[in-house]
Amino acid sequence: MLAPSMQSEGAGESIIGRRAEREAFGAALDGGVGLVFVHGPAGVGKSTLVRAMVDEAVARGRRIHHLDARDFLPSPRTFLAALGAVGGVGGGEPTIIVVDTYEVLGSIDDWMQRELWPTVPGASTLVLAGRVGPSPRWMEVAAARGRPTLELALRNLGRDDAVGVLRARGVPVADHAAAVALTGGQPLALALIGDLTAGRASEPEAPDDAGMLHRLFRRLLSGLTAARRQALEAASVVRALTEARLATLLDQRDVGELYGWLASLTCMQRARHGLWPHDFAREVVVAELRWRDPAWFDTLVLRAHHDGMARFFQAATGDQLRVLDDLSYLHRFNPMAQLGLDWAACEHYPDQARPADFDGLAATIRRHEGDRSAELVMPWIVRRPEDTIVYRDRIGRPAGFLVIVALERATAEELAADPVSAAAWRMATAADGPCAHGEGALLFRSWMSAEVHHAPSPIWNLVSHSMMREGLMRPKLGWSGAGFANPDFWAPFFAYFNLQRFGALDYQAGRLTIGIFGNDHRLIPRSEYGDRLAERFKASPSGPVRPLVAPQPVLLERERFAIEVRRALRRLWREPKHLELLRNPLLHARVMTQMVAAHANLATRIAALRGWIDAALARTDPGPRAALEATFTATEAAKGPVVAERLGLSFPTYRRLLARALEALVDELWRSETSALAG
Repeated sequence: MLAPSMQSEGAGESIIGRRAEREAFGAALDGGVGLVFVHGPAGVGKSTLVRAMVDEAVARGRRIHHLDARDFLPSPRTFLAALGAVGGVGGGEPTIIVVDTYEVLGSIDDWMQRELWPTVPGASTLVLAGRVGPSPRWMEVAAARGRPTLELALRNLGRDDAVGVLRARGVPVADHAAAVALTGGQPLALALIGDLTAGRASEPEAPDDAGMLHRLFRRLLSGLTAARRQALEAASVVRALTEARLATLLDQRDVGELYGWLASLTCMQRARHGLWPHDFAREVVVAELRWRDPAWFDTLVLRAHHDGMARFFQAATGDQLRVLDDLSYLHRFNPMAQLGLDWAACEHYPDQARPADFDGLAATIRRHEGDRSAELVMPWIVRRPEDTIVYRDRIGRPAGFLVIVALERATAEELAADPVSAAAWRMATAADGPCAHGEGALLFRSWMSAEVHHAPSPIWNLVSHSMMREGLMRPKLGWSGAGFANPDFWAPFFAYFNLQRFGALDYQAGRLTIGIFGNDHRLIPRSEYGDRLAERFKASPSGPVRPLVAPQPVLLERERFAIEVRRALRRLWREPKHLELLRNPLLHARVMTQMVAAHANLATRIAALRGWIDAALARTDPGPRAALEATFTATEAAKGPVVAERLGLSFPTYRRLLARALEALVDELWRSETSALAG
């Protein structure tokens, strides 16, 4: 076994155990094995064993092309670029191609089998190291080429090897038996005990698997200096930490010693883009930090956010999505962000739409939104496939997509054929609109996960990053927007990220109401948007979300206005916290600007809406009004026939009076709304 400490890159580590695995690899090199799989759970020493295998191959004169899958986004294009940067597949010279952390590349595993493997020369060997074992298909493709395979499934160490690790790390002999019993030979836990006992006598606890790593790590934390603890906290807040980023987070110039110390820790992992703790270590550090010093936690997140936005604008195109992924990772602690983001591992990669995708994309749209929606969206995809991003699964099938329409580049004929795009362009280019002076407008015309449509999912994470990148990088952009089914669900999420609801642009897609959320980029310059958003971290996560700027009044057409009045009546007196009411656009009607402050919370707005409706009702005919009040304002809901009976009316008469009352109420509310608009 190789003790899995994370010493400086390239530093030699004494080999302790894993003799059988090392001998098997040596024999594989001699025997022309084409595929080697190294797999096992986190902390079992895979990467350390791989480094020993690399040393063995170098000693035998083999050329090494070593990749870590955490250094690039999982797609065929980025993989080939990364492989090309270290020498490609190797040509005729015997080469060992090593891909560490292979589980990250699950989305292109099939492509690796179909496209990459056949290009690996016969004298070379492909080594894949990850947490899961190979699929049966790998064995089939290897056999088809007549290439032998080797599978090394790593488990915890046996007693003798475990004792060897403890001895090498200076753990007193008297503690060996207890330490082995406590850890079960888990290499990372053995190394942590070595860290704990460095320079002092150890105190192993009674054997108990539950929470063992967490308890060990808490003990390690308790012995750190303030500077080292802050450095470890900084590493735990961000997705990955470089030395320059550590200097920014700690607001110090010289952090070389601290960064070197972090790199030496057993619990740290590394890749080209930085260091980060093992999951269990990150969990312990962040939990204790948020409890012990929430102000310092907020400071770290704010600094990381500012740094991330600066890196985004400096990054190459291929690296920008990774930076946005880093930024979204900072929001994982906020309940509003948790509502709409899914941090599950994503096994998909972005790609351009191709003609072979068209039929499948059309079928997906029809399944979720109906034939008419497919008729409107597909022309954009077919005419401009370069403006459609397809998110592919591991065998290359579209698992989701995003259609991007730059409205200022659309022709009059294209807009005339799509009422949704046409309405957005009219709104944006109106006399007082965000694009009235030649600015561009970006409509994310359609997006969806093939499986769950607009529900939060890993596909949505990819879509959101693509949307943000397009919105931040397009020059002279005045407005951007996207449609979402179930807009009431999404509204709190977008309020957190300061996207407005453009109610006048809502449309129907089959049985679904699609609400448009977007940004008027005049209100906050795009260069400042990220920094403004970062300030959200200063607020209590459980408190109300305040918009970055005052929300603009929602202007509805008369027909839509009447619909929203009826929707409000259904909930206002009985279910004031129902999502349908909380996101009703009447809460941001023009007249509301005269009744509540711009940043009034939802409870205040709901009370004001009730007062507005009460005042309007009081101005209507008392006869019909009684039917409406009995239907909507009574404590308990009842069906129409029951309400009619309570009022002593026949059901037809009740329905006629209720219709008159609703019409009169809408007239009164519309009169006050249009008066406010005129004023």
